[in-house]
Amino acid sequence: MKDYIVGISGLGLSGYVFFASKAFQRLGSGLSEDPAYYPRILAGILAAMSIGLLIGALRKRNKIEVKFNRTLLINLGKFLGLLIVYILIIVPLGFIIATALFTFSMIWLLGGTRKQALVYALPISLLTYLLFSYLLKVPLPKGLLQFI
Repeated sequence: MKDYIVGISGLGLSGYVFFASKAFQRLGSGLSEDPAYYPRILAGILAAMSIGLLIGALRKRNKIEVKFNRTLLINLGKFLGLLIVYILIIVPLGFIIATALFTFSMIWLLGGTRKQALVYALPISLLTYLLFSYLLKVPLPKGLLQFI
């Protein structure tokens, strides 16, 4: 079943990339001046791989047995809830605080102890902020920490 979903998704994505690349303006008459050339090549490769995956899935045709896993669904719900809260608090609180809270919550949710979550959450948040803000020059919300 996973192969069907991934194969069909890959075909959809490759089709989207192929048709979206038509909007790219040509810079000249040669093949090297066509900015759509490389994305179309990648879309073709992705389509070929997706078709191969679908053919392999059709050849197997094993009986698919779906089991209901309550714990997995509860954890997925917790993750999605935390992600929504993270998205809502990142601008008012700022990237560092929101990411530290999100990382702490995720480590704890995934089975880590509170001590482990405390030890890793802030350094991960700070290193990520420094990497994106100073090295890659990506503006991130500062929120409560405007003085940084």
